[in-house]
Amino acid sequence: MTPLPAHRHPVVIALTGLPGTGKTRLGSALYPLLPPAFAYLDIDTLTQPLVQASLEECGTTLEAAAAAGTLRRLRDAQYRCLWNQVRELVAFRRGVLVVAPMTHELDDPPAFREIVASLEPARFVLIRTHADAPTVRRRLEQRRDFLDELRISRWATDLHRYLRPPALPMPGLEIDTSEGSPQSHVERALAWLRPQLALAHDAGNTATIEPAGARMHA
Repeated sequence: MTPLPAHRHPVVIALTGLPGTGKTRLGSALYPLLPPAFAYLDIDTLTQPLVQASLEECGTTLEAAAAAGTLRRLRDAQYRCLWNQVRELVAFRRGVLVVAPMTHELDDPPAFREIVASLEPARFVLIRTHADAPTVRRRLEQRRDFLDELRISRWATDLHRYLRPPALPMPGLEIDTSEGSPQSHVERALAWLRPQLALAHDAGNTATIEPAGARMHA
């Protein structure tokens, strides 16, 4: 059986952003428009049940786990799982759309660059979502996922992250999801990604990104 043509250089699209800034919504709308060889990994879907089970097994609360540093250690383990899965897909020459906050990684440029280097020969493409503080707070209060109650209780402490996000450690696209429509955010991401993704197949064949709306309602 002849295998399908593989990308010469897989692409890892890292869709980052603080909780509540709209990265998951953007990722779920963007992914169907990427070439079919792309995989989709959301860190919450991939690892959050393990974090919940670990805390339940230890009989501790989120607040206690955060204060003791346990939540940070679990968080770091989540990212090890995530990047191991990305590396495995890259080894299979699969492109990957990764949805994860990467808050601490973006705060530490040398550590971030180590992650990027560990994914070679894949090309790494970075997109970060933003939203104004009132919009984020409203989203956190409305959705209330596993960690949102803790995030809301720490709002005053963490507000500076939303008001003054660090500079990106590499060139990337910044999207403010508190302005414009979800469709406009997808169109902007696609317009920026098209020249970034030189996904060459074997001679004469190139994977393409579909125009916004081409499969969004399929």
